[in-house]
Amino acid sequence: MKNAIVLNQIYKSYGPNRVFNGLDLTINKGGFYALLGKNGAGKSTLIRIIMRHESYDKGSGKVFGQCISEDNPNLNQVVALVSEATDYALNKKLIKLFKSFESFYPKWNKNLFLSTCEKLQVNLNKRYFELSRGQKMQLVFAAQYAICPEVLLLDEITSVLDAKARTLIISILEEFSNNGGTVVLATNMVSEIHYIADRLILLEGGKVELNFSVNELSKQFIKIRKQPKESHSLFDKQNCIKIGINSDHSVSYILPKDSVGSVEKIPEHYLDRRQVTAEDAFFFFSQKTKENL
Repeated sequence: MKNAIVLNQIYKSYGPNRVFNGLDLTINKGGFYALLGKNGAGKSTLIRIIMRHESYDKGSGKVFGQCISEDNPNLNQVVALVSEATDYALNKKLIKLFKSFESFYPKWNKNLFLSTCEKLQVNLNKRYFELSRGQKMQLVFAAQYAICPEVLLLDEITSVLDAKARTLIISILEEFSNNGGTVVLATNMVSEIHYIADRLILLEGGKVELNFSVNELSKQFIKIRKQPKESHSLFDKQNCIKIGINSDHSVSYILPKDSVGSVEKIPEHYLDRRQVTAEDAFFFFSQKTKENL
């Protein structure tokens, strides 16, 4: 089956606050998806809905062809969640606690769990409450990874990890996706996943605002730059968004190529030849949203 996750016309509200307003999303089997959006855009809610930890008000959703609105324990074997909401707070040493996982998960890989914990330097002779916030997240990752799922959902985990743990976990996720697994990582730390993620999904206004390949960014956008006192009609365009100041005090901007016309006609010294990144695209859509409010 090509599609891992399919959501159609999902509506979700918390009282008067509407989170999703007819959201449509298809995630193919295999690949690394970066789920982006400002705080409150619904990243965590979307992940909880896919995991069946939360219901939606209207719409339909399937994971590997199985309806997520139905009670289907088999989905717990193919989709795993890494989140700070996970709590293994039983008063026993972790090494004993995780011995029971093989009875719940048929594909539980004890050796994979132990080796991942060793790489992450998680002390399994401690109890869960004795771990730091970052160590707890590393433990949850090791456990969910060892379930050997087909889809790994990760909810804003990188912000609580140190640089070494982030690098290691992202490398594991890259290998997992290269081997046919599907990764959906909710994050706003876009710079860390630009060279790993296959696609970007941006949530905005209760819907999917953006869903396309990272490799397509250079086809969709162009970067330009100018010195403070320079001017050109390109920089006056409404969809020309400032993305940063450079070391030579020039200012870089990003705008869609279809609003430029012929790139060849742009004066050479205005072109910013650096690669358009996922962070650039995220910043572009975030700024466009602010302007439209």
